Amino acid sequence: MQRKTKMVKYPQALKIHKKTAELQFNLKKPEDTQEAERTRTKMGCIFLDIAKPKGDGTDKMDWANKITMKLDTRDIAQIVLGIRTGGKANIYHTVERDDGKSATTLLVEPGDGTSYKWLVSKTVGADKKTVTVFLDQYDMYLAFNMLEAAVPLLHGWTE
Repeated sequence: MQRKTKMVKYPQALKIHKKTAELQFNLKKPEDTQEAERTRTKMGCIFLDIAKPKGDGTDKMDWANKITMKLDTRDIAQIVLGIRTGGKANIYHTVERDDGKSATTLLVEPGDGTSYKWLVSKTVGADKKTVTVFLDQYDMYLAFNMLEAAVPLLHGWTE
């Protein structure tokens, strides 16, 4: 007897690779949990991962030392509207951890007229990591479209 299993489709990450760094946008769909007779939905998010090159002469990135930032729908709105209105987006998140306070910052701003600067930094205690990458208008088009399309998915409004 052949067993049938339901396939769960996870969206593929949007990867934008440059010589100076690689950005990855990963969609985490909402999760339903059962509480007594009610179902609660925990809103999804986008995990923004960014890594520098390994520095070994190849184009491989150092994913072991990546910076990850969790973006919610308000963060997405701040990025898209900030840039579309000619401004910038400056997002700051803090988390209390066992090893100290963790702060992650994302700055997205226009660059030299045809590019956009994405600077992500993370500080844990005295340790600070910073990665900067410049995206062209085509990369920004892809990022904006993926981010905007994710908003209803993060709320569980579509399947």
